[in-house]
This record gives sequence, structure tokens and C-alpha cells, in this order.
Amino acid sequence: TWGPLNGLLRHSLSCFQLLVNMNSQHQRLQHVSHEEERFDVLTPQGELTGVSKPRSQVHSDGDWHRAVHVWIIHSKTGQVLVQKRAMCKDSNPGLWDVSCAGHLSAGETPLQAAEAELQEELGIARPSSTSIDQFMMFVATLKRSQTLKNGAFIDNEFTDIYICVGDFELSQFVLQKEEVEVVKYIEIQELI
Repeated sequence: TWGPLNGLLRHSLSCFQLLVNMNSQHQRLQHVSHEEERFDVLTPQGELTGVSKPRSQVHSDGDWHRAVHVWIIHSKTGQVLVQKRAMCKDSNPGLWDVSCAGHLSAGETPLQAAEAELQEELGIARPSSTSIDQFMMFVATLKRSQTLKNGAFIDNEFTDIYICVGDFELSQFVLQKEEVEVVKYIEIQELI
């Protein structure tokens, strides 16, 4: 099913990495609980430590943790969906970013997080008749570190990158306003 897109996606991974390094991740809002979201703490090699901490503590302590990026590619045009981060975000507000992204909650798998972020941020759900392998393809895991807010926000992440190819029109997206201001399709070359 991925056919000719495989080469294009692998070729484009370097420009995706550029955007990944430029922008921080999104915080998943807690709809059921008022407690702060907890992340699994990882070793610098990406292994689980058995410890979970609140999001703010993970970022203030500089603990390694996991996130996901999902790049949506329009199946007919080959264009890539990008989102403009909401102005209320605690990191990189108002900047253009990956189609959707987020941290993994404690106990969550990368694939679960990727599906959840698509649903939460963009209102896109995997059709029940489609397997996850047909809906999303794993591309790579990137290890990155960045410090923001004069050292008060330390983002040490392993980011799993997925590609979702579909015939999604802009009118289909239901944006989570706390996360996403607007989305648009751009040519892959514009990411370089």
C-alpha cells in the first residue's frame, strides 16, 4: 500500500527531523482528571526506569521521556499537513509544527499515543475496518534534547515518528483549540 511513497518518505525524513528539532512537543490535555499528566521516565538509552513523574517535574528535572509525531500526507497531492501551535502552549506558541504530536502518558505505547493525538488534536479516527499498519507507518525514533525558558524547561525526548497517508480534506479536521490554531497542507519541499 505504501509503494512509491516509501522512497519519498525516507528522502523527506531529513526535513522532518529539522522540524522536529525546531519545535517542542504538545501536552495531552487530561479530560477525565484534573491531575497533571504523568510520563514514564527513561534512561538516556531509552529504556524504562520503572518511575513515572508529573509532566512539569519531568521537564524541570530534564528526565528522558517519550513522545510521538504523526505526519499526515495527502494521498492524492502528496502534500504534508502542518499545524500552527496554539498561542497558549507552554513551549513554542504560535509556531508551525508537525501534523500532530504529543507525549506518551505513563503506561501508554507510542502507537496508542499516536492514535490518541490524531483523534484529540485533529478529530481523525482510524476507520474500524482498517488495521493500524494500514493507517500509520512507523518511520524512525529520534533522540533530541533542548532547553527553553532560560533552563527552566528541559526537553529530553525519544520521539517516535509515524506517517499517516490519507485523503483528508482540511474541512474534515476538528481542531483542539487548546493545542492547534490552524492547519494547512504544504509541499514537502517547503520543509527543507
